[in-house]
Parts: sequence; structure tokens; C-alpha cells
Amino acid sequence: MQFHIRACSKHTDMKNMLNRSIQASASGSTEFTFKLNTYGTYQATGVFNNITPGTYTAFAKDTDGCEKNSIRYR
Repeated sequence: MQFHIRACSKHTDMKNMLNRSIQASASGSTEFTFKLNTYGTYQATGVFNNITPGTYTAFAKDTDGCEKNSIRYR
């Protein structure tokens, strides 16, 4: 089975570059879980709030255990 993952970063306080978030989504399969970076813990939603500045990789995993990652975001 093949699926695709997409992630984008967002700043709610552009002046101070605060309140960063990453929103990841996936398609092509069912019931995805998401995590950031290889050491992250999977969660039910692809929304990650209050992210500190840095480089991140978003991962998605489907119910069959297939995992994909997106490009890195700063």
C-alpha cells in the first residue's frame, strides 16, 4: 500500500516568530498517527503546537504499520 504525507509550518505571531506549529496530514490509507522526528511519540492528530525553533521531520504511520516521513521543516 502506498500513501502520501504533507506537512506545513505556521507562525501565529509573525513579529516575534512565536507560537510555531506544524500540521501534518496523510492520504492513501486509513487511520494515521503522527509524530515529529525519529524519537517522537505517535499521536492521533497531525497538529504539533508550541514548537521551538529548529528542524523537524514529520512522520505518519497507518494501521498496517507502514511509515513515511516528509521533508524537514524549520
